[in-house]
Amino acid sequence: MSNYKTMSIEEFKCRFLQTIPNHRTIMAELLENPVMLDLVQNRAVLLSHFAALKIEEDFWNYVANAAMPTVRWLSQTSKDVTKRNFINWDYPRTERNIQHRQIIISNKLKQAQTNLNVHLLETLPSEILHQELSVHELINIIHDALSILVQKDFANYLSYFEHKKTMLYLDIHEVYHVKCFYECNPTEPQLTLLSSIIIMQTNTETSWNPEEDEALRDYEKIPIDLPWNQKHPTKSSTESELMEIENLSQKMGQLSITPTEKKEPLMKDMRVEIEKIPHYLTKRNKSFLEIIHQVLSKMEKTPTTNKSDEYNDRIDELRRITILIYKIMVIQPYQVLWETYLKSGMGQLVVPWKTQTPGSINIRIWPKAIKTMLGSANTDKANENDLYLKFVHQQLDALDNQLKDCQRQLDTRANNMTGYSLSIQKMIELYIEKNLHFSRMEIEHKVELVHYQYYIRALKLAYLRLNPNKYQERFMREICEIKHAQETTQQEYDFLQKQIAYYSSPSQSFDASLIGSSSIIDSVDDEYLRKELFGKYKDIAEQYRTTLFNMYLKSAEEQRKEYKKKLDDCVQQMYSSQNALNENQRLTSIMVQLITQRCDRISEHIKCVYEFKAQSMASKSSL
Repeated sequence: MSNYKTMSIEEFKCRFLQTIPNHRTIMAELLENPVMLDLVQNRAVLLSHFAALKIEEDFWNYVANAAMPTVRWLSQTSKDVTKRNFINWDYPRTERNIQHRQIIISNKLKQAQTNLNVHLLETLPSEILHQELSVHELINIIHDALSILVQKDFANYLSYFEHKKTMLYLDIHEVYHVKCFYECNPTEPQLTLLSSIIIMQTNTETSWNPEEDEALRDYEKIPIDLPWNQKHPTKSSTESELMEIENLSQKMGQLSITPTEKKEPLMKDMRVEIEKIPHYLTKRNKSFLEIIHQVLSKMEKTPTTNKSDEYNDRIDELRRITILIYKIMVIQPYQVLWETYLKSGMGQLVVPWKTQTPGSINIRIWPKAIKTMLGSANTDKANENDLYLKFVHQQLDALDNQLKDCQRQLDTRANNMTGYSLSIQKMIELYIEKNLHFSRMEIEHKVELVHYQYYIRALKLAYLRLNPNKYQERFMREICEIKHAQETTQQEYDFLQKQIAYYSSPSQSFDASLIGSSSIIDSVDDEYLRKELFGKYKDIAEQYRTTLFNMYLKSAEEQRKEYKKKLDDCVQQMYSSQNALNENQRLTSIMVQLITQRCDRISEHIKCVYEFKAQSMASKSSL
């Protein structure tokens, strides 16, 4: 967040002028007048202070509306309960404290509004009046430019408080689950078991490698597993297999780089995915060896003994060919994804829905993923479009070079291998496709999300182009937020039911879970006592699991009903209030149409996310 008060004059002038589309030269001349420059800079300071307080006010209003039931329960709960259940509540613990924060912010905001109003009443110095522009035009240019400047500079500040809202939402859920559990009057063993599960879950979360899961993007990275079903990696990949993968990766890397080749700056996640050798392409994988032997049997006119050096050499060569085919099949979906990023940024995405939007929606919108990769906070706002464009083209060029190189190597090796044909290659591709299916599905899902996010954003911009007043703009924002919450809670409820059905299946029973064994109980020498303790341990765990499932469902059902009612009320208000409002405040038919379309796309977007989660869970269960 920029401090216009301490900012150098030259920097402020440069940034201010960049926000002015027309009459930039005239404004640059006017800012040479110290009185004019001082007036504009002081107004920027007042406006930024007011904007910061408005964002804080919105956050504390959200806290007051969303967290009050939680705060009431926490204020009546002993510290032992919060400590035992690892509740980290970093917000005020009483209604009075929250209301006190609101009053402080409200008073500061009133004072900031007064200061800003006083400054807005100041007249422009007579010596700076320009013959080409009226006073009214000058005031509008200054106001619009400062609004854009502050809005851009406060984007990260706003994102910070939006993130705090998300964290508050998750914290409320966490406390609510504990509250529901205690309302069931649990026994001491059940409380002990709950604490152990929370500790286990916390340890699992804190040991997670952040490089394996990039920055949290909305709700799309929510795990589909429950704590006791999170299995640790098995030791099926032995040291020799890992060494084999590493050695082969190095050899393939050496083969794919020539002295004259220029390395492109390919993103790490794609580079790792392309260069790694998956377990299903190792010599120790039985399925892979079977397909290799099938392929060789079709290629060999005269069967060669499996123990011969020639036969082993052909296996190695065929495996190198298979890995090249794998790389090509990995690169191709990434090309589609990055081409979609480019089309979004160029305003060239084809809208798949038949409903036509009033006005053009061919708007340049760079996806959040691209901004996250480059760190939008550190980009030059004036040149960010060129920066994003260059970055995406670099990635596409790097992918294209990788693809051509792999294809060239594949053609050379295939032509030099006796008996190799397109039908042989098809067999290999089918085997890889079967194992690569989920990875491709993930990338296809990302492509879908880019389309949804583009259209949702484009509809908002189309709405803003209608120059809505504050009431109309606020109504559109609020109803879309409520629709987002309503659809999310509905899909979360439906998905939770699928999760419970999955984790209630025989394959996910107590005996198959992580807590299905206890080293403490196993250490008991007396067999009868050991069996009795294990039986009680199992009963408590299964009772807790059933209680937890019911608690989750109850929580999800209550939220689903709450937001459905809020949405129904909001829609009813939209139609019923039309006649009561004056003509300037009423929503036009085009506005209603845009709001309806945007809500529909938000709904489809969230459904798409949860459909993918369900598919992920189904894929996991089939492994």
